Amino acid sequence: YRMSAAIIAFIMGSINEIIGNFSFILTAFSYVMTDILLLRILAVASGLVAILYMYLISGPFVVLSWNIALLGLNMWRIISLLRERRGVSFTDEELELYQTIFTAFAPVEFMKLMRIGSWKTEEPGTILAEEDQPIDEVLVIYNGNVAIEKGGKEVAQLRDGTWIGEMSYLQGGNA
Repeated sequence: YRMSAAIIAFIMGSINEIIGNFSFILTAFSYVMTDILLLRILAVASGLVAILYMYLISGPFVVLSWNIALLGLNMWRIISLLRERRGVSFTDEELELYQTIFTAFAPVEFMKLMRIGSWKTEEPGTILAEEDQPIDEVLVIYNGNVAIEKGGKEVAQLRDGTWIGEMSYLQGGNA
């Protein structure tokens, strides 16, 4: 009888250690996620496993209560993120632009960018930026070609997906 009780105690101890370590492994994985929704889901899973661990070992109330608080916070943010993402819908042009240039953005973040920007159509020959002159906007070519001239001679052609003015904006200088 004593031998089986010792084996059960060892197995339960091992299971508790596995559960406790698994909770921290999930937390570690959440730290390397680039997708905020996946990060929050892993954080919630980690919190649930940590709560189970605390319950199984009758852990300190402080640790248990903080895990419950953090779990609630992450679940609230998951619900908020899902609501935001559910409300995203693209026009055909926005979808094409998103899929070709802005794939690193979450759809919600891309739509925030779209709200502060505007679509423009320019006639051939329109000057979008002049060398050594301030530039007051950053442009992305959605559909078309733009010639780059230096000293009156064409030195390059820009096509769909190319940025105009981003370096001037980032560095605060002229085109």
